[in-house]
Amino acid sequence: MMLAVNSLPYDEDKRLSAPLSRSRTASPFTCSQDFEKKGQLVLIKHGLIIPDGMTERQIQEVRELAGRCAKADSLELKLNWGMLEHRPRGTANDFLWYERGKLVGFLALYHFVPKEAEVGGMVHPDFRQRGIFSALTEAALQSARKQNIPALLFACPRQSASAKAFVESRRAVYAISDYGMKLVEQVDTGELSGIRLARGVKSQRQLLIRLDSLGFDSSEEESEALVDMTLDNPPQDTPYIAYNEEGEAVGRISSHIRDGNAHFFCFSVVPQHRRKGYGRQILLSAISLAKKQGLRSMTLEVACNNAEALTLYHRCGFRETYINDYYRLDTQTFVREEICTGY
Repeated sequence: MMLAVNSLPYDEDKRLSAPLSRSRTASPFTCSQDFEKKGQLVLIKHGLIIPDGMTERQIQEVRELAGRCAKADSLELKLNWGMLEHRPRGTANDFLWYERGKLVGFLALYHFVPKEAEVGGMVHPDFRQRGIFSALTEAALQSARKQNIPALLFACPRQSASAKAFVESRRAVYAISDYGMKLVEQVDTGELSGIRLARGVKSQRQLLIRLDSLGFDSSEEESEALVDMTLDNPPQDTPYIAYNEEGEAVGRISSHIRDGNAHFFCFSVVPQHRRKGYGRQILLSAISLAKKQGLRSMTLEVACNNAEALTLYHRCGFRETYINDYYRLDTQTFVREEICTGY
């Protein structure tokens, strides 16, 4: 089961435990203090913990769990490691479930835009069908309400029947599908001309916001959130501004570097400069910069219905590797009685 979000009462210091019932199904409404505190370390025996920021130990536990789930299910897991490592304090975004001191369930909220949080998560193959994911989901839903987030967007791997069954049991509504793509064919970048990529800096924040808003036809509020997230996470995240030969800013692209891979995102050309070949020049320039940094693995994501972008990415050597389907759940209309504890 990959994915996540729901609503369990939790205390002010965001540390909870909810044991499994005798029916081997987690009760999303029962909490007991079943943990030991030694100094600043909380040792969980059973149940839910909602940390105020992820520790290195917790992140490593999530990595190990993700590896186990990916191997068992042959799925690509979208967990946004950079965000997990730089969580803001004072907000409940991560939900961990332990059994006998072992992490067996995880769910996270990712904030890319102000009015929506993306959800990702998993449960260990040996601990599924016990209600653990339902309990994690309920806790996340309550946190979303406290943060005044009106909707949650569940990322479901296309080939995961259990993920689809879970979101449909919550009456979540299908929103969109994305391809994950990887550079598999080397395209000769040659002598690139016509476009110059320059690293964007904080003093150019308003320019980056304007380019993003125009390129994606998004609100200024949404663009501000994405730009600030990128500017606040150097050196992993780098925003680039694309200038044409006349010195005009015609588009932008960002790169997230992790574990030897460059992931391109926020890639767009402003409407008045489209169909001039700038998109291909921008992407090839970004690929060239990544190669100069010693990177050979490069990825990106694109909406499945964006035929024009898909054609461009194919021409630049990218191929589809997975599909995620996204389902939107309104956090205000979801009611507790709808919870199915089989997951």
